[in-house]
Amino acid sequence: MPCYTIEYQSDFERLELEYGNILTSLEIYREDEDWQGIVDIISGLDLFCDGKGYWQLLKFWLDIAWNKRNFIHEQSKVLKILLSLAQMCSTLGERKRAIGLYEEAIGLARKLKDDTQLAFAYFGLGTVYHSIGRQRKAVQSWKKGKSFARKSGDEIQLAGINYFLELETAEGSQIKNQKYSFLQNHITKVFSNMGEVGESALLMLQASRFLVNEEIWKAQPMFERALFLFKNSGERQGEALALFNLGIIAQRQNRMDDALVLYEDSLHIAEELQDNTGLAGLYSSLGFLQLQRQEWTSSRYYLEKGLVIIRANEDEKSLAENLYWFGYALANTGDVDQAIQVFTECQEILRRLGKRNLLDPEKQLSILQNMKSSY
Repeated sequence: MPCYTIEYQSDFERLELEYGNILTSLEIYREDEDWQGIVDIISGLDLFCDGKGYWQLLKFWLDIAWNKRNFIHEQSKVLKILLSLAQMCSTLGERKRAIGLYEEAIGLARKLKDDTQLAFAYFGLGTVYHSIGRQRKAVQSWKKGKSFARKSGDEIQLAGINYFLELETAEGSQIKNQKYSFLQNHITKVFSNMGEVGESALLMLQASRFLVNEEIWKAQPMFERALFLFKNSGERQGEALALFNLGIIAQRQNRMDDALVLYEDSLHIAEELQDNTGLAGLYSSLGFLQLQRQEWTSSRYYLEKGLVIIRANEDEKSLAENLYWFGYALANTGDVDQAIQVFTECQEILRRLGKRNLLDPEKQLSILQNMKSSY
């Protein structure tokens, strides 16, 4: 069974048919305390479980393998388990643990002199930092990853890291916009999960670049093609992301009803997968879309759900931005007192960050306080 999962790790249809037998094998190996067998099976099953959204189950077995690492003689396999576990923790919103695991992986990869895995570890670490708004640390990690990817000759990793460095460091880049920031968090994770980059991954990378550069007419057919490929392969997370991107395009084209359907379809998958990275972006996008449609109650609902995830991610910049629009939705549903509290918190965060921002909570506070006085 270990050889089977490794041989067919990219054949989701075949692994789905044998999934029950594979889980039974894992339980047998655990009873026999055959930790090496568990490592071999889960290493081959990693891509399948991640693509299908079986994250909790994958993390469960990765944790078992990691806790029994002292019984595993091949350190290269320990490193693979460690990197997979770090990625899963990041996916499930355990950012602090993910950072610690990636740093431990970097130490082990250095000891093994494995430049390919060093590139992967720094890429993953940069992704976590980016997801919590620590852009400087993200760029530093990606630059280190780029250096090791170049040393190892890993053209796939190098292309991916260059892509995100280019977007993140471009002066005046649209990535600074909240919605595109969420997009980059998500596309980074999807790219790093794909392993063997095929047509769908390349399409997503190219289309994302066009979308960020506002070349929508080039991006749309690429996302549509990628969506078709993801549906055919059963890659649910890729499908959710392609739908999300097509929703952004529809919203930009003022096709609000189409955008709503696309976002909701993406949301349904993200909720099934419990994908906090995707959910944060989707709740935010749905909330802002409903603001544009003047559906204040619905907007308030989505923005509030997004805030729960964003607070947990400790990303203060995104928190301030979402608080601002949540306050706007509260004010338009007549909840003036809560809106004042929310705008005040937004104001305090922006002052603490010391950054200039297009948002103006002071103006909204003044309007609401004058409104209260007139009452």
